[in-house]
Amino acid sequence: MVILWILHYVSKDIAESIMYLDSAFDMWSDLYDRFHQGNNPRVFQIKQLLGNLVQGSNDVSGYFTRLKTLWEELKDFRPFPMCSCGAMKQLIDLQQHDYVLQFLMGLNKSFSRVRAQIIMLDPLPSINKVFSLIVQEERQRSLSSLNLFQLNVAAFGASSSNYNSYKGKKDKPYCTHCGMLGHTIEKCYKVHGYLPGYKPKGKFSNSMKG
Repeated sequence: MVILWILHYVSKDIAESIMYLDSAFDMWSDLYDRFHQGNNPRVFQIKQLLGNLVQGSNDVSGYFTRLKTLWEELKDFRPFPMCSCGAMKQLIDLQQHDYVLQFLMGLNKSFSRVRAQIIMLDPLPSINKVFSLIVQEERQRSLSSLNLFQLNVAAFGASSSNYNSYKGKKDKPYCTHCGMLGHTIEKCYKVHGYLPGYKPKGKFSNSMKG
Protein backbone atom coordinates (compact mmCIF):
# COMPACT_ATOMS: atom_id res chain seq x y z
CA MET A 1 0.00 0.00 0.00
CA VAL A 2 2.74 2.48 0.96
CA ILE A 3 4.84 1.38 -2.01
CA LEU A 4 1.98 2.16 -4.39
CA TRP A 5 1.50 5.58 -2.73
CA ILE A 6 5.19 6.45 -3.18
CA LEU A 7 5.24 5.31 -6.81
CA HIS A 8 2.09 7.34 -7.51
CA TYR A 9 3.47 10.65 -6.17
CA VAL A 10 6.90 10.63 -7.81
CA SER A 11 7.66 11.27 -11.44
CA LYS A 12 7.76 8.40 -13.91
CA ASP A 13 11.55 8.47 -14.22
CA ILE A 14 12.05 8.40 -10.44
CA ALA A 15 9.43 5.66 -10.03
CA GLU A 16 11.28 3.47 -12.53
CA SER A 17 14.50 3.92 -10.56
CA ILE A 18 13.02 2.71 -7.25
CA MET A 19 10.22 0.32 -8.24
CA TYR A 20 12.42 -2.77 -7.83
CA LEU A 21 13.57 -2.00 -4.29
CA ASP A 22 12.44 -4.51 -1.66
CA SER A 23 10.37 -2.29 0.67
CA ALA A 24 8.78 1.07 1.17
CA PHE A 25 11.49 1.88 3.71
CA ASP A 26 14.20 1.20 1.13
CA MET A 27 12.37 3.41 -1.37
CA TRP A 28 12.01 6.24 1.13
CA SER A 29 15.65 5.97 2.22
CA ASP A 30 16.79 6.11 -1.40
CA LEU A 31 14.70 9.19 -2.11
CA TYR A 32 15.83 10.88 1.11
CA ASP A 33 19.52 10.33 0.32
CA ARG A 34 19.09 11.73 -3.17
CA PHE A 35 16.90 14.77 -2.54
CA HIS A 36 17.29 15.76 1.08
CA GLN A 37 19.02 19.09 1.58
CA GLY A 38 20.44 20.27 4.86
CA ASN A 39 19.19 23.38 6.64
CA ASN A 40 22.47 25.25 6.42
CA PRO A 41 21.84 26.88 2.99
CA ARG A 42 18.48 28.27 4.13
CA VAL A 43 19.84 29.34 7.53
CA PHE A 44 22.64 31.15 5.73
CA GLN A 45 20.13 32.85 3.43
CA ILE A 46 17.92 33.95 6.34
CA LYS A 47 20.85 35.39 8.26
CA GLN A 48 21.99 37.21 5.13
CA LEU A 49 18.51 38.68 4.64
CA LEU A 50 18.35 39.76 8.28
CA GLY A 51 21.77 41.39 8.06
CA ASN A 52 20.73 43.50 5.06
CA LEU A 53 17.16 44.28 6.09
CA VAL A 54 16.38 47.95 6.81
CA GLN A 55 13.16 49.94 6.95
CA GLY A 56 13.76 51.94 3.78
CA SER A 57 10.50 53.00 2.13
CA ASN A 58 8.39 50.66 4.31
CA ASP A 59 6.35 51.88 7.23
CA VAL A 60 7.34 50.60 10.68
CA SER A 61 4.69 47.87 10.68
CA GLY A 62 5.76 46.48 7.32
CA TYR A 63 9.43 46.51 8.30
CA PHE A 64 8.73 44.77 11.63
CA THR A 65 6.52 42.14 10.00
CA ARG A 66 9.29 41.22 7.57
CA LEU A 67 11.77 40.95 10.42
CA LYS A 68 9.49 38.81 12.55
CA THR A 69 8.75 36.42 9.67
CA LEU A 70 12.47 35.76 9.21
CA TRP A 71 13.01 35.38 12.98
CA GLU A 72 10.24 32.81 13.23
CA GLU A 73 11.57 30.84 10.27
CA LEU A 74 15.06 30.84 11.75
CA LYS A 75 13.65 29.55 15.06
CA ASP A 76 12.10 26.61 13.20
CA PHE A 77 15.51 25.64 11.87
CA ARG A 78 17.34 26.33 15.13
CA PRO A 79 14.96 25.75 18.05
CA PHE A 80 16.08 26.08 21.65
CA PRO A 81 16.70 22.78 23.46
CA MET A 82 13.95 21.77 25.87
CA CYS A 83 15.04 22.67 29.38
CA SER A 84 13.31 23.32 32.69
CA CYS A 85 16.27 25.07 34.30
CA GLY A 86 16.89 28.82 34.54
CA ALA A 87 19.16 28.78 31.50
CA MET A 88 16.14 28.70 29.18
CA LYS A 89 14.89 32.07 30.45
CA GLN A 90 18.33 33.57 29.96
CA LEU A 91 18.44 32.30 26.37
CA ILE A 92 15.02 33.79 25.64
CA ASP A 93 16.01 37.12 27.23
CA LEU A 94 19.18 37.24 25.12
CA GLN A 95 17.17 36.48 22.01
CA GLN A 96 14.72 39.29 22.79
CA HIS A 97 17.66 41.62 23.40
CA ASP A 98 19.10 40.77 19.97
CA TYR A 99 15.70 41.26 18.34
CA VAL A 100 15.34 44.74 19.85
CA LEU A 101 18.80 45.85 18.75
CA GLN A 102 18.36 44.53 15.23
CA PHE A 103 14.95 46.18 14.89
CA LEU A 104 16.31 49.54 16.10
CA MET A 105 19.40 49.38 13.89
CA GLY A 106 17.31 48.97 10.74
CA LEU A 107 15.03 51.94 11.40
CA ASN A 108 15.38 55.08 9.29
CA LYS A 109 17.48 57.97 10.59
CA SER A 110 14.34 59.96 11.37
CA PHE A 111 13.90 57.71 14.43
CA SER A 112 17.39 58.43 15.78
CA ARG A 113 16.16 60.38 18.81
CA VAL A 114 13.62 57.84 20.06
CA ARG A 115 16.01 55.00 19.20
CA ALA A 116 18.70 56.53 21.43
CA GLN A 117 16.19 56.90 24.27
CA ILE A 118 15.18 53.23 24.06
CA ILE A 119 18.77 51.98 23.95
CA MET A 120 19.49 53.87 27.18
CA LEU A 121 16.79 51.88 29.03
CA ASP A 122 18.04 49.14 31.37
CA PRO A 123 16.75 46.54 31.00
CA LEU A 124 15.58 46.86 27.44
CA PRO A 125 11.84 46.40 26.88
CA SER A 126 10.58 43.38 24.96
CA ILE A 127 10.58 43.53 21.18
CA ASN A 128 6.78 43.91 21.08
CA LYS A 129 6.91 46.83 23.51
CA VAL A 130 9.64 48.55 21.50
CA PHE A 131 7.62 48.04 18.31
CA SER A 132 4.61 49.66 20.02
CA LEU A 133 6.68 52.68 21.08
CA ILE A 134 8.07 53.23 17.58
CA VAL A 135 4.62 52.91 15.99
CA GLN A 136 3.25 55.53 18.41
CA GLU A 137 6.07 57.86 17.38
CA GLU A 138 5.29 57.26 13.72
CA ARG A 139 1.58 57.97 14.21
CA GLN A 140 2.30 61.14 16.17
CA ARG A 141 4.44 62.41 13.32
CA SER A 142 1.72 61.62 10.81
CA LEU A 143 -0.82 63.63 12.83
CA SER A 144 1.60 66.56 13.18
CA SER A 145 2.27 66.55 9.44
CA LEU A 146 -1.47 66.45 8.70
CA ASN A 147 -2.17 69.39 11.04
CA LEU A 148 0.64 71.40 9.48
CA PHE A 149 -0.69 70.63 6.01
CA GLN A 150 -4.19 71.75 6.99
CA LEU A 151 -2.82 75.00 8.44
CA ASN A 152 -0.86 75.67 5.26
CA VAL A 153 -3.93 75.01 3.13
CA ALA A 154 -6.04 77.37 5.27
CA ALA A 155 -3.34 80.07 5.14
CA PHE A 156 -3.03 79.70 1.39
CA GLY A 157 -6.81 79.95 0.99
CA ALA A 158 -6.93 83.14 3.08
CA SER A 159 -4.05 84.75 1.22
CA SER A 160 -5.62 83.84 -2.13
CA SER A 161 -8.93 85.40 -1.08
CA ASN A 162 -7.23 88.61 0.04
CA TYR A 163 -5.20 88.75 -3.14
CA ASN A 164 -8.24 88.25 -5.36
CA SER A 165 -10.12 90.95 -3.43
CA TYR A 166 -7.23 93.35 -3.77
CA LYS A 167 -6.69 92.37 -7.39
CA GLY A 168 -10.38 93.02 -8.13
CA LYS A 169 -10.13 96.51 -6.73
CA LYS A 170 -6.84 97.13 -8.42
CA ASP A 171 -8.19 96.13 -11.82
CA LYS A 172 -11.04 98.68 -11.71
CA PRO A 173 -10.35 102.01 -13.51
CA TYR A 174 -9.79 105.04 -11.26
CA CYS A 175 -10.72 108.66 -11.98
CA THR A 176 -8.06 111.14 -10.92
CA HIS A 177 -10.58 113.99 -11.03
CA CYS A 178 -13.45 112.82 -8.80
CA GLY A 179 -11.60 110.02 -7.03
CA MET A 180 -14.17 107.35 -7.90
CA LEU A 181 -13.66 103.82 -9.20
CA GLY A 182 -15.29 102.56 -12.37
CA HIS A 183 -14.16 105.19 -14.87
CA THR A 184 -11.20 107.38 -15.84
CA ILE A 185 -10.96 111.14 -16.21
CA GLU A 186 -11.49 110.77 -19.94
CA LYS A 187 -15.05 109.55 -19.25
CA CYS A 188 -15.79 111.51 -16.08
CA TYR A 189 -19.22 113.18 -16.26
CA LYS A 190 -18.07 115.92 -13.85
CA VAL A 191 -15.53 116.98 -16.44
CA HIS A 192 -17.33 116.34 -19.69
CA GLY A 193 -20.93 116.80 -18.52
CA TYR A 194 -23.77 114.38 -17.91
CA LEU A 195 -25.86 112.78 -20.61
CA PRO A 196 -29.18 114.51 -21.44
CA GLY A 197 -31.93 113.42 -19.01
CA TYR A 198 -29.48 111.96 -16.43
CA LYS A 199 -30.50 112.60 -12.83
CA PRO A 200 -27.61 112.17 -10.39
CA LYS A 201 -28.32 110.91 -6.88
CA GLY A 202 -27.07 111.77 -3.40
CA LYS A 203 -24.33 114.31 -2.97
CA PHE A 204 -23.83 114.60 -6.71
CA SER A 205 -27.45 115.74 -7.06
CA ASN A 206 -26.92 118.38 -4.36
CA SER A 207 -23.71 119.56 -5.93
CA MET A 208 -25.43 120.01 -9.25
CA LYS A 209 -28.24 122.02 -7.68
CA GLY A 210 -25.69 124.15 -5.94
